[in-house]
Amino acid sequence: MTTKTSVRELKTAKKGIKKTVEGALADSGGLLRLTPCWVPRSFLQPGKRLKLHPDDLYAFGLNRGGIDERWFASTTPAANDNRTPDEGLSYVVVNDTRFTLADAVAEHTAKQWRSGAAGDGTYSPRTGGATTGAQKETREL
Repeated sequence: MTTKTSVRELKTAKKGIKKTVEGALADSGGLLRLTPCWVPRSFLQPGKRLKLHPDDLYAFGLNRGGIDERWFASTTPAANDNRTPDEGLSYVVVNDTRFTLADAVAEHTAKQWRSGAAGDGTYSPRTGGATTGAQKETREL
């Protein structure tokens, strides 16, 4: 068995991650392990406040710019020129698998939307849960 030295070497899951997330949350007492999310900016010089090693300041290449930001629990892609498809997105790591936090949130929200928190097929994006009778009446008006 080879030891993985980079998060990018892990298997990337795109679908069916709800059970994995629920298992990880149960095992850890409600915490998910996230990988560092470094974001380069071509229009800024890195100020070294992130305490990165000098060799890592331009880890994505001079044309991409220096790493100026570290994003925490991000579900928003970075709006950079020449960006990678997952730039700015935080990854969750469970055993030898990784998936974006955005995918985990989207899958959970989609399933909750279909079934409704109360199991009656209704869901309120405003409240994040099942609608009450009063909310249903208001919504129908």
